[in-house]
Amino acid sequence: MLTWDLETNKITQGQWLKHRAYTEGADLTPEGRYLIYNAATHDPNLGTAQSYVAISKPPFFTALALYPTPDLDEGGAMFLDNHRFWVGATRAVPGGEDLLKEHGLKRIPAFPQDMQGLSPVDTPWMRRDGWALVDQREEQEFGRLAARVWVWEKPVSDGWLLQRTLTRGLCQRRSGPNGNWVWLSHELHHPESAIPLETEWADAWRGDVIFSRDGCLLRKTPDHPERVVADLTANRFEAVNAPYEGLSRMDRVAPQERSDTQWHPLDSETL
Repeated sequence: MLTWDLETNKITQGQWLKHRAYTEGADLTPEGRYLIYNAATHDPNLGTAQSYVAISKPPFFTALALYPTPDLDEGGAMFLDNHRFWVGATRAVPGGEDLLKEHGLKRIPAFPQDMQGLSPVDTPWMRRDGWALVDQREEQEFGRLAARVWVWEKPVSDGWLLQRTLTRGLCQRRSGPNGNWVWLSHELHHPESAIPLETEWADAWRGDVIFSRDGCLLRKTPDHPERVVADLTANRFEAVNAPYEGLSRMDRVAPQERSDTQWHPLDSETL
C-alpha cells in the first residue's frame, strides 16, 4: 500500500500484504486517516478462499480490527464519517474493540436505513463519491445472453465526464482482460469525443483524472497529455512493520478468547 497526496503528488510507500486486497470493497475516512478493506487468502492449501475485513492506518495493512467472513459477499464495509463505520461481518477477532476505542472509531450495529434498498452495483459509497448510475443493460450474441453491463459517470471539468463500465461476461466469448469474467473499464467522454484510459481504476479530482496503468500512477487533464506521477514497476516485496500497535497473531491470543479455532487471518504472516 502507498499514499498519494493529490495536492503535491508525493508518494509515501507503506506495507505489503501477502493476500489479495479488493479495492472495490475498500473505503477511507473522509480525512484519509483510516482504511477499511476486504481481503482473502486464495491459498490452495486451504481449499477455499478465506476472507476478512480489516481496519488499518494507510499506508499500512496492520489491523486495528479484524472481522473474518465466510465469503466475500459478507464483507461489505464503509465509513460513514471520520469516526463511525459499518461492516457486514458477524464475527470479530478479540482485541479490536480496545484498539478502535483508542483511535476514536466506533462500529454502528446496522446499515443506515437511508442507504438500504440500493442494488449491489449502485452502492451508497459510489453515490457518496459523486458517481451516478446512468445505464444498465443486457447484451446478447447469437440470440443468447452474453453479458450484463453497468455504466456510471462522474463530472471532471468543462463538459468532460469520466465513464466507468462494469461488464460481467456470461459466456466464453465475453471474457475480459486476462480472461476475467468481471472487469472494469474507463473512458473520458465529451459530446464530441471519447478517450479510452485502458485501466480498471480511475477517478476524478479537481478537474483531473487520476488512474493507474502497467504499474504506474498517472494524471490527466482533459485536452492535455497524460503524465506519469510515479513508476512503481521496480518495487519488490519488503517486510515492513507498521509504526502503530495492531492486533496480535492467533498464537498470542488465549485459546478461550479465540473466535475461530480453524483459521485466522494473521496465521500465515499476513500483516
